[in-house]
Amino acid sequence: MNQKLGCLGTGMLIVILLSLFGIGINLIYNGFSENNTGTIIFGLILVLIPLLTTFGFLATKLGSRFRWTGGTKWIITLSLSLAGIAAITLGVRNVVLSIRPDAEILSSLQGVCSGQGVGTAAGYSSSMQGPFYVVLLKENGEPDVWSSELDQIWKPASLPEVNFVICLSESKRVPNNACFYERATYERDVRLVDARTGATISSMTLTCSLDPCAQVKTKATETSCSVNSSQVNSWLERQLGIGRLFYELNAPVGVPYPNVGKNWGTFVFEISPDGSSINIDYIRFAMEGFACGPAVLPKEITFVDEPSGPVSNGQFDLEFQTSGPGALLISGFAGAAGEPGRGTWEFREQDGTSLCSGSWGSD
Repeated sequence: MNQKLGCLGTGMLIVILLSLFGIGINLIYNGFSENNTGTIIFGLILVLIPLLTTFGFLATKLGSRFRWTGGTKWIITLSLSLAGIAAITLGVRNVVLSIRPDAEILSSLQGVCSGQGVGTAAGYSSSMQGPFYVVLLKENGEPDVWSSELDQIWKPASLPEVNFVICLSESKRVPNNACFYERATYERDVRLVDARTGATISSMTLTCSLDPCAQVKTKATETSCSVNSSQVNSWLERQLGIGRLFYELNAPVGVPYPNVGKNWGTFVFEISPDGSSINIDYIRFAMEGFACGPAVLPKEITFVDEPSGPVSNGQFDLEFQTSGPGALLISGFAGAAGEPGRGTWEFREQDGTSLCSGSWGSD
């Protein structure tokens, strides 16, 4: 009976030690992935317990054979355990770096969001033409789940390539009192920070759009919405003036669109590498059938003539014939690092009569 209880106790001890070891390894991995020293230390403590137990058992068995003293046994046990900890730490770190090669870069930049620039980073100056490289961190300097979701075009291969750090706040709940039932948006603040100096270049709040108020609240009624990482990529394209630039079309002046709000549509264009010309990719509205004076707009505008033209000192003023209602006039500032694009749009009849007009980009 005693022998059976002894075997059961030994088996339970082995299970507990293996569980502690597995949990510890997982915590160490997560700590290196998230650059969290506290998690790494806690994981090392959990791993140390089964190592001390195992090597202590071996030292006791070998000590009785080789007649080691109690002090010798403890020295051997502690030495082997610390060696095991060092090997495990190095091994897990190398695994994390092989899976996430940006982990070391993120670790080096953790103070930037607190205003502590990194002298070996590229940083930003107005003479730079790009391409620019960016990493994303929380305001406390730790990686976010969005850190790995930036478009590949922004990702640096090494620390000296990094121009900017995006500093991202925690999600915050903002109540929306437009309906008879409780609703909220979950928003996050973002800052574009110079990686070399720690200076903030620009900032904004990422928000989302709720569905129109329901007449009757059911389980399927939308009561909240959250922002996503794709909004960061779109914001970067606007901020850095690279590639395709996405801007919101605001609703026509004096025309209420309560179910759409500010985000009435999307204006997308590209600037040539030398900054001398603009090419409009598309203008797309939030839905079909918007009234534009006496005309009705399609979901997406198609152009009769080439949708491109010159840019002078960042300014452009273009007019295009469309397959829809008359001519489209687009004008404004093309945008650059730290200063988003903005401007106006207008649809006109062939005789020059204005059908409707509004703004795009920043108000």
